[in-house]
This record gives sequence, C-alpha cells and structure tokens, in this order.
Amino acid sequence: MQFDDASEADKKKGVTTTKAVMVCKQCRHSMLHPYEKVDKSNSSLWKHYRKHNGAIPLHPMKQSTIDNLFRQPSNMSGSELQRLLLETTVTCNWPFDQFEVEVFRYLMRRGYPGYNIPRRKTVRRHLTSGAEKAREEIKSRFENHDGRISLALDCWTSSNRWEFMGTTPPQCSMISVLKSTHSVNYQATKMDVA
Repeated sequence: MQFDDASEADKKKGVTTTKAVMVCKQCRHSMLHPYEKVDKSNSSLWKHYRKHNGAIPLHPMKQSTIDNLFRQPSNMSGSELQRLLLETTVTCNWPFDQFEVEVFRYLMRRGYPGYNIPRRKTVRRHLTSGAEKAREEIKSRFENHDGRISLALDCWTSSNRWEFMGTTPPQCSMISVLKSTHSVNYQATKMDVA
C-alpha cells in the first residue's frame, strides 16, 4: 500500500490530501484502497488479482461433526454436573423452565450421555436446599465473628409486587423475601436486631 500525493488537477482545486492506493507488484497498476472508497468494496482488487493469478484454488475441507469438535467430559461425576448446572442457573438468572426446554435437554443429552437431566422441580428443590445450607453457613460465620460488621441495607419491590430486602456485609450478600411492609421494626426483626 502506498500513499499518493494529490494530483496536479486536485492541487489546482485546493485539495492537498493524500490517498491510500494499492499497487500491483506484477504490473504496477495502482488502485484506490478499499477504505478510500465510499462503499469500502474490494471487488476491483479481487478482479485484478484473478487476472494475474487465475481462479483462487479452494482447498477441500473435511466435513466435521459436532462430536469431533468437542471432547467428551470423561471424568465428570453426576454431582459435579448438578453443581455446575445450579451455579449456571443462578449466575445466568435462568428460569426453572429452562430445564423443560427440549432443545436444552437435547444439548445436555448429547453433551453428557447417560446423565439424567433434572426437571425444573428437581432443580428448584436442589437450589432451595443449597440456599438453606449457604444461609446456615453465613449465620455460623456471623456467630463466630468477634469484631464488628458493617451492614448496608437495601429494600425494593419487584414489578410483580414481591418485596425484597438485601443486606450486604463485606465479602457476603444476603437477600430475603419480605412478607410485610418495609418498616424499620420489621426489618430489624428479620435481621434479629433489637
């Protein structure tokens, strides 16, 4: 690629900018670079290239299957896959109905043959028990903590009128669904603060 100075005719018009051009190494023919064109087309470059080099030879491509593209997970246990599915559900904010979608179930059967893909009620049950375990762990961590903990509190109501209260100490996050209004007394009882 070269940059040509403005032509004499352009200089007479007051144009002094340079233009990017492509120069053929075989015949020294110069053409505007595609970025200099309004439509950014490179078709004239390809036509000129084929004039010297003939048709572009295409190498035959091997047809591959999806099985060849991905390695089979050989040593993943069912409980590890279940844990990963739960983490993905929470991280990606999937609805429980995701596990009823046939395309998703087919993908899981293809990727993990022999694994029993859970249904939405099973995922909900596992997620509920996992949340209860996490809640107990957080409570025990707070009970065993000797110092003070700063808390940030946030309350909001979702569009479907569910009330949420989020408390955030450093390195931890808890959100609980409220059954009443956002009053200070109710919030204090939910947090076991007198």
